[in-house]
Amino acid sequence: MTGPENLPLLLVAAVALVASSVVPAFAQASSTLDKISQSGTLVVGTRTGSPPFAYVNSQNQWVGFSIDLVEELIKPALEKKLGKPVKVERKESAPPTRIPLLSSNAVDLIAETMTDTRTRRESVDFSLTFFVTGAQFIVKKGSKIRSIKDIDGKRVAAHARRYGGPRHGTQPEHMPSAHRRYAEWTPERLQRQAQGIGPNTEALIIAVLARRPHPEQGFRTCLGVLRLFRGLDAVRVEAVSLRAVEIGALSYASVASILKHRLDRSASPQTADGTPLLHDNIRGSGYYH
Repeated sequence: MTGPENLPLLLVAAVALVASSVVPAFAQASSTLDKISQSGTLVVGTRTGSPPFAYVNSQNQWVGFSIDLVEELIKPALEKKLGKPVKVERKESAPPTRIPLLSSNAVDLIAETMTDTRTRRESVDFSLTFFVTGAQFIVKKGSKIRSIKDIDGKRVAAHARRYGGPRHGTQPEHMPSAHRRYAEWTPERLQRQAQGIGPNTEALIIAVLARRPHPEQGFRTCLGVLRLFRGLDAVRVEAVSLRAVEIGALSYASVASILKHRLDRSASPQTADGTPLLHDNIRGSGYYH
């Protein structure tokens, strides 16, 4: 039974990679192209349990219609534009993480279903709509329910099916009791709190969340790091965060170590001054001619 409205589901992408027009939110598209050109890899964020668009099948293969679109259309267009082969690397994304992953440059493109809204268009660019669907519900055979009006005042049950075999769950009833206290947090809330300190702290929180298959796995680390920063001067916190991001110290213990040993105050590595070292035991270029 079809619901009252249709929801357009789209391939969400930094389509500026291959399209002629770009929304202002993706003015950095040229740098994304440069990144792909230098690495030779297009990093795609996609789902593991959203058939038929992106999912892990019974043979443990990551497949789906959205992935096919990337392989058959976007990859060849990129290779033609860059004049070189491009490899596709898949990274798992989920509704809470897909926009943060794209905004933090952890992925170059999101290939999955997502409803196109005005609010989302402020931060991402969408491809053309390629699939339109409607909401449905199932009733017992012979039921007198024939329309949405017939369910007024009735109890309705819904359960999200999980695909892809054993995986981490984020439903509160599926969580250990020790983890449930983190359920009220979201990546956006953590990012906003870090943003109130400064851009380096925000970048640290984004990096911690982006390195996890599911952002909820990084909540504990993020909350611990933000607790470490309580009572500290914002300038010091920004320096610690910058140091942590630079060296890839994205765990609670690593950030605590930077604070304890004052590694944020260490001088940045200096480049060589170009002056050759002269010594009798050093042969020099003339030795080989």
